[in-house]
This record gives sequence, structure tokens and C-alpha cells, in this order.
Amino acid sequence: MTDKEKKLIDKISFKKCKEVLSSRGENYSDEEIIEIRNYLFELAQIDYEVFVFNQNKEEVREKEFEKIENEESINYKNAA
Repeated sequence: MTDKEKKLIDKISFKKCKEVLSSRGENYSDEEIIEIRNYLFELAQIDYEVFVFNQNKEEVREKEFEKIENEESINYKNAA
């Protein structure tokens, strides 16, 4: 992950996190809220990294198909 990407990803504020977690009447300690927030942030980072990996994998696959198509096109021209 680049520095630019890291800057785009900010953790939800403690205040907002507490508000969301308490919206259904649940009570969490400050430590629990911090742990939940950190855990969800880590999950989001993993999800993002998997997304980027899959995007890169797709780009490589597309380039391989283009290469095969170009080689086939050259072979057809040479056969004619």
C-alpha cells in the first residue's frame, strides 16, 4: 500500500465508533470500542489488499490474452 493510499484510509473517530456501537443499546467500555475499531480496520486493510491483488491478477491475465491473440494473428498472417 502506498503512502497516498494510507492517507486516504482513516480510522473512524472514537466518538463516531462509540455512537454506532451504542445505537442499539449495547454498552461497551472504551477499551472494547478501541479493540473493535482496530479489528475492523485490520479487516478493511486485508480486504483492500485482496482487492488490489485480484485487480493486478486480472490485469496480468488480460495482458496474457492480448499476447496470445497477437501471436495467433501473426501466425494467421504468416500462413496466408
